[in-house]
Amino acid sequence: MNHRNTRPIKIVIGAMGGEGGGLLTQWMADLCESQNFEVRYTYVPGVAQRTGATTYYLEAWPAFSDHNTNQSMVCALMPCPGDVDLLLSTEAVEAGRALQAGFITRSRTTVISSSHRAYAVAEKIAPGDARIDPEFLLKTVATHCQRLVQFDMAACAAAAGSIINAVLFGAVAGAGVLPFSRQAFIATIQRSSTVAAPNLAGFDLGYAMASDESKDLPGAITAAKSTRSKPTAQALAAMEDMFPPDIHDLLRMTMERLVDYQDDTYAKLYLDRLQTVLEVDRANGGKSRDYTLTRETGRWLARLMTYDDIIRVADLKTRRQRFIRLREEVSAFEHQVVHVADYLKPGLEEFVSILSPKLAKWVRSFSARTGFGVNGFPIKIKTSTVSGFLALRIIAGLRSRRTRSSRYLKEQATIEDWLAQLLGAARRDYGLALEVAACAGLIKGYGQTHLHSAGRFRAILEKIPKADADTLRRLREAAQEPRL
Repeated sequence: MNHRNTRPIKIVIGAMGGEGGGLLTQWMADLCESQNFEVRYTYVPGVAQRTGATTYYLEAWPAFSDHNTNQSMVCALMPCPGDVDLLLSTEAVEAGRALQAGFITRSRTTVISSSHRAYAVAEKIAPGDARIDPEFLLKTVATHCQRLVQFDMAACAAAAGSIINAVLFGAVAGAGVLPFSRQAFIATIQRSSTVAAPNLAGFDLGYAMASDESKDLPGAITAAKSTRSKPTAQALAAMEDMFPPDIHDLLRMTMERLVDYQDDTYAKLYLDRLQTVLEVDRANGGKSRDYTLTRETGRWLARLMTYDDIIRVADLKTRRQRFIRLREEVSAFEHQVVHVADYLKPGLEEFVSILSPKLAKWVRSFSARTGFGVNGFPIKIKTSTVSGFLALRIIAGLRSRRTRSSRYLKEQATIEDWLAQLLGAARRDYGLALEVAACAGLIKGYGQTHLHSAGRFRAILEKIPKADADTLRRLREAAQEPRL
């Protein structure tokens, strides 16, 4: 073999924090070395968690008995555009980032990627729906690469009790893109992993999906039984009597959310409000339109009525499912103790939101005079301890007082204003009413994010009496543009 004409295999791995990208890279290097290949690898770390990802780069080439490869083979410190043979991605957008960087080419690159999404910070904080469509993204990748192997590796990892890196390693073996046997891959995991059993289970699922031994993703993942409060039979019966069957499924879900958030009385308030919309919807031909206005209003109304406050945050942070999920995320064994610390920084408005209107007004006035709470209240709570857990449970227990809080009264006034504008618009133009309903999607987030988005929402509400559907749509889209 003429080593001067032998080209190294060039591999790029894109992985986020907690997905085992470093271990996957080590597996790939150990695999190549066990098969008498020389390997060099490096990596470029990204920003913390989902705001960025670490890019790992490997070059591997056959070792030559008649040549000292350590002296002659030089590894690049970074992958070069148009010069990558294999691209491994633990998430759909990571494959898109590689495409944008020029690492994927139709003439030579095989892409193996998970099809699931882990939403970026920019997607979460945008005023509107800024989610990137993974299906469109992967179709674009498929048109620019030599071969694409993709499936939901996160689901496979959850089913196997492993981390996604093991599934991706199995997919590499199943796709047959490297000149190594399946047993060589398995032996690599067995040599280097202290938790070989779950990693091998993940590897087997990845191999089966990539090699077409199986085309069915694992069934529903066994999760902790939901402890959500359910609507009473009486409340469900009232819903079925008041609304057409076409929207019963939606209303069952929203009522469950409202009861879990507050109580049955709150869910009944939701139904009463939505019934008024249904009457106007019917009067304007809603039946022939599949009650679109009622359906859209019901969806957004449930979201507005279940705003996030300190009480809700404390409740969610102390639920049993959360601790089970955290243990799964760190792959903790049964006998291992997982310590959880929550870092919170509620601002003055979050603090006074659970107080009565009179007391909240006094605290705001005191803050204006003295500067109390201007910089928020940074708190570290060790939630896995008895004292930390009880502190949050006491705050969560204030749910019964929520309807007497200053924040509650403010939110309900905003909702009533929005509904009044929506009903008025529906009597003028059905399309305008749908746009008014969609405006509720401008409100999102917590703390300052919520305050800013609610301000944009109220500003648009003031324009509704003189606006038509197209004008309101343009205003809403302009409000959804990110602010620099």
